[in-house]
Amino acid sequence: MFNALKAALKGSEWTTFEEVKHPVKPEYPSPVYPVACLIGQPRPDLIDFITKAGLGLTDQPKKANLWIIDAESVTAEDLQRIQPALKKWKKKGGMVLALSIGQKLSDDFCHWLPEKVKLTDRRATALEMNRNTSWGNYFELPDLYFSEMEGDRYILKQGLSGALTEKGNIVLKASRTDWSLFNTSPEHWKCAQVVLCEALQKPGGAALVTYPLQENVNLVLSVIDYRLQTKETNVSWNSMMRVMGIATYGADFNSHDVKNKKHGLLMDGPVD
Repeated sequence: MFNALKAALKGSEWTTFEEVKHPVKPEYPSPVYPVACLIGQPRPDLIDFITKAGLGLTDQPKKANLWIIDAESVTAEDLQRIQPALKKWKKKGGMVLALSIGQKLSDDFCHWLPEKVKLTDRRATALEMNRNTSWGNYFELPDLYFSEMEGDRYILKQGLSGALTEKGNIVLKASRTDWSLFNTSPEHWKCAQVVLCEALQKPGGAALVTYPLQENVNLVLSVIDYRLQTKETNVSWNSMMRVMGIATYGADFNSHDVKNKKHGLLMDGPVD
């Protein structure tokens, strides 16, 4: 913006406009996880989230190839219960989906993991995708921008760091800029504030990580706050479920109490 202002005042020739074309999103994969098994005693918030997502459930771990655990409350006994199922599905493939709202990780869960992981003091109102991962290519900025939604805007209460994030794949992480701090600032202040915010050294802020647990069985660990249910978060979770190959049987959060957001030209683009 500063260089643009200098060019305008100088009166020199302007460069020609070049349209920025975003890469075309790949087609979503077909669902490979038709049914899931809830392990242990998840908290009511997690059960509510899974119900609204429309996941098919079974209480038999060996009949599912997707196992969902509450990473904040799961016990060693719960984790031992899924070991036979992991062994059964290691040839055909399966996924352990560990969900947390970012408040804590249970000690038993951390001891069960093959690598160390810890929570960090990193909040965020927007996320960034990792284009070097296959899942990251399905997301664009509007899918991961929560800085203007109503209510609690902190989609990430704490981040993840440690060997698990370093040796695994970080799919989503905290945005370098917290736009909720600057959206109401005058433009001549905002530019300097954003540059400073991006330059600050911040704690590690991984939000969603994948890690190979064993042959053909992967761990997905998320600390994205799934309790937040707005138009913006629902769009993001809808995409994530489809990217992970999880069947949602038509629910997709769409029929639930979600407030409509006013159309924004910057984030939503022009109206057709």
